[in-house]
Amino acid sequence: MHQDKCVNKHWWILKMDYKRQTTVLSVTFVLVGMIFLVPAITGKAEAIIRATVLLHGHAAKLTWTLLAAEMIHGAFTERPTQKGDQISWTTHGFIIPPFGGDEVGFVKYGTGAGDVAFLFSNPFIGKNTCKITVENPALRGDCSITQGATASAFYNVFPKSFVNSGNGGGDEGGGSGDEGGGGDEGGGSGDEGGDY
Repeated sequence: MHQDKCVNKHWWILKMDYKRQTTVLSVTFVLVGMIFLVPAITGKAEAIIRATVLLHGHAAKLTWTLLAAEMIHGAFTERPTQKGDQISWTTHGFIIPPFGGDEVGFVKYGTGAGDVAFLFSNPFIGKNTCKITVENPALRGDCSITQGATASAFYNVFPKSFVNSGNGGGDEGGGSGDEGGGGDEGGGSGDEGGDY
């Protein structure tokens, strides 16, 4: 009988040691896992968009007045500014632990004969997109945006008669102008389509 107690006692001790090892391994796994997981989450959660608008032909000669610069999700790191024939801005997303955050917004300029809006989205999950709406009847536009946490958005604004020789350098189209457009057909009017 005494031997049974010893055996049971040793088993209990071994079992306790086993549980302590399991606990230690679990804690170690959680700490090691966080080292690799947190940077992966924050990389996309702190999404960045660097946007550049190129004004071509007589579009560069128009007076461009900033009407709105709004972020639905995220914030502007650099507010929209015009220098010569370029307009640029930079945005970033917010961290919402543990899921990250989206980066969605728009910039709207007046041209005297109609507004031009530049829309962009860098979601936590899904494809980055951009869109341009052109209300000025003498202009048209297109856009492209790269994929990934740090994205570059390229917008072009042309006179209607201007022949475009390139798309601004992005490797993933996000649509332009009219609903679902892409490439050089752009130049939609009003607020058609999109969930901006």
